[in-house]
Amino acid sequence: ALTKLTEPVTVKDGTPVTFSYDTTKKILPTGENLRIAVCSVDGDSVSVKDSTEISLAKKKLTASITGTLDKTYDGTTTAPKAAALSLDGVLNNEASASGTIEYGSPDAKNQTLSVKNFKVDYVSGAGDYYITPEAPTKTGTIRKAAAPQTSQKYLMV
Repeated sequence: ALTKLTEPVTVKDGTPVTFSYDTTKKILPTGENLRIAVCSVDGDSVSVKDSTEISLAKKKLTASITGTLDKTYDGTTTAPKAAALSLDGVLNNEASASGTIEYGSPDAKNQTLSVKNFKVDYVSGAGDYYITPEAPTKTGTIRKAAAPQTSQKYLMV
């Protein structure tokens, strides 16, 4: 899959040129000035018409906690099963996030969920092309459990 490297780059002679880059090859460095030349070929002769510089920036990733974030008190810090860890901005499945989503305490109240042992894994060579996000947090609620219903029966002797 080809990913557009930049918006069309205009070199000095006014020729708009669009460059594409296959992100799976991981050849171009990030954060360095790269000289792009517009050439013409006539037989064995190559002449450079003009050139410009571009820089390939690292792609920003965003981690988030999604899904159902509220539960009924059960005495644990475990997040609901429907809570999920999401990683946005990834191209070609080159990165994935892992970790355990937990409440800060088992107490019944509004509180912050965080990701314990948060980690982003990259396919070979892809780590240089992304900005690794911080572990996400989100507010959720542990609701008080309903009081058990009791009935009283008396036996008179």
